[in-house]
Amino acid sequence: MDRERPGGRRFAFGTPQGGETYGRIVEDAGVDPRWVVLPTETVRELAGDADLASAERVPLRKWDRGELPEGAREVDWCQISVDLHVRTPLTRREADVYVLRRWFGLGRSEIARELEISPNTVDNHLQNVKDIDDEMTELVVNTIRALDIEESVLSALPGVDP
Repeated sequence: MDRERPGGRRFAFGTPQGGETYGRIVEDAGVDPRWVVLPTETVRELAGDADLASAERVPLRKWDRGELPEGAREVDWCQISVDLHVRTPLTRREADVYVLRRWFGLGRSEIARELEISPNTVDNHLQNVKDIDDEMTELVVNTIRALDIEESVLSALPGVDP
């Protein structure tokens, strides 16, 4: 447990997108995280003096345990992944890895733990997504736009001008 974060409370986040930040609230070791979207301004308020430019995990101050911070809403990362899989040629696993990496900012070992696969398999899936051809890129981009995802996510795709 991190001594700076009472009870291990922290917000692990991905790329801020359109004034919102996707991430996980982790309260204690062994407790399942809550997958949420927070207004970016709320993240700044809860983080206090934490450097958001370099941090991937922000200690949550001014936050009551067990409650969602103001403006937060719970999301189902699996449903986002299913939507992406159904609307694009991505396999289900590629979509899972993509969503966890790009939207929620998980590292390869965290993704491997979440999906119960090896880190090398995570790397393979990420490489497959990177190697998509122009037609698939267009499909993925259209899906991301349909899901109302900000330009910062689109810029992560190869060959896409946001």
